Amino acid sequence: MCDSASAHLTVFPRMSAFIEHAECQTAMTHNHPQVIESARFFAITAVETLGGLEPVAAIEEAVKKMPPGSSVSQKVILGLEAIPQRWMEEMNAFSKIKAMVGL
Repeated sequence: MCDSASAHLTVFPRMSAFIEHAECQTAMTHNHPQVIESARFFAITAVETLGGLEPVAAIEEAVKKMPPGSSVSQKVILGLEAIPQRWMEEMNAFSKIKAMVGL
């Protein structure tokens, strides 16, 4: 894995090397496929953020650049989809608290 090319990434070769090194570094201490896949996701997200994307956009772009069927991508997508719902629930709870204290 550590000597393979990252053909599905459309970033400069140095960035591909950064992502590959993140995987290799992780494999040295956490040699589990899902953990290595997570390292790849976070490395891609970091590259996208450094490239100027806002954090959520960088996360969404990283999901697109993960291998097809990635379990990490599936979990991230579920997390992103939960943000608006959770935010609305928290805002609703905040509104109820405000009403209770008379704000």
